[in-house]
Amino acid sequence: MKSILKATMAIAIFCSLSNSFAYLTIKIGGSRIHDLSDTQKTKKDNIMGGILVPKGTEFTITTPHHTGFNFSIAGGWKINRGRIEIEWGSMGFKVDKYKTKTSFAGNVRENDIKLDSEQTTRVVFLMLNSYYDFIARSRKFNPYIGGGIGLVTSIHQYGKDEDKKITTNQFGYQMMAGVNFVASKSVLILLEYKFFGTNKGEFLPKEVSNVLVLENVFKAPIFIHSINLGITFTFA
Repeated sequence: MKSILKATMAIAIFCSLSNSFAYLTIKIGGSRIHDLSDTQKTKKDNIMGGILVPKGTEFTITTPHHTGFNFSIAGGWKINRGRIEIEWGSMGFKVDKYKTKTSFAGNVRENDIKLDSEQTTRVVFLMLNSYYDFIARSRKFNPYIGGGIGLVTSIHQYGKDEDKKITTNQFGYQMMAGVNFVASKSVLILLEYKFFGTNKGEFLPKEVSNVLVLENVFKAPIFIHSINLGITFTFA
């Protein structure tokens, strides 16, 4: 009985491994980042422009971003309909203005501040992803879903000088849905939607909070939607 069980397990493992292979995927695409926004309160009375700004005044700063681009490269292993991979990538966005909102004593003031020099936000990530393919690779079109978690570094460059930047390490996650098109025995072309998110991180320098005499620095999570094209090379 034990011999039959061992033989059955060996056959199952062999069948799984016989339908497994390594692969390399390269993706490029367009990305849209949600505006980074946060509201902080003044921690004491302050004089700004000859006007008394009382304690508890709310300042909201929003940074609208232009549509950006992304690139990533991943190496992984596929077994039957499952895949697991390590992915490294980068996304970049430009900022040319801030939106501000001030609220105190029942008054609300809103302004657009045009920046003298263009600022940038760059997001670099290292993710562990897993996927599920709904249809066997023998078909021409193979839809899939996936998700991943990992480490994210956000870099907000707010000046021309190299030291004028904020670098924050954060936890990141992503969810993907797409379809693979079988181009040849060893090449797949993919079209994919990706949602990417992080926990809260700084996006404005501490100098802004110090000048406004705020309780905390401005922080916001990052949320990004991407449409990607890619190519996968399989090594069966």
